[in-house]
Amino acid sequence: ICAASVTQIFQIASAHQDFATALGYLPKALAWAETARDTRKALLFRNQLGIVHRDMGDFSQALYYFEQN
Repeated sequence: ICAASVTQIFQIASAHQDFATALGYLPKALAWAETARDTRKALLFRNQLGIVHRDMGDFSQALYYFEQN
């Protein structure tokens, strides 16, 4: 799955508060970006993970991802 697709999934899942779907794709996308040493995409996916966790009310996990950026 490409980065644009993951971002679209994130946007749709966030709009519908479907956090399980977003969390199904984002960690895998982040791992791929880190393995590929694609810092821009890794930053994007960490930010999106932080937003999902923030929206879920899991502020400590959100902060974890935000601080990595």
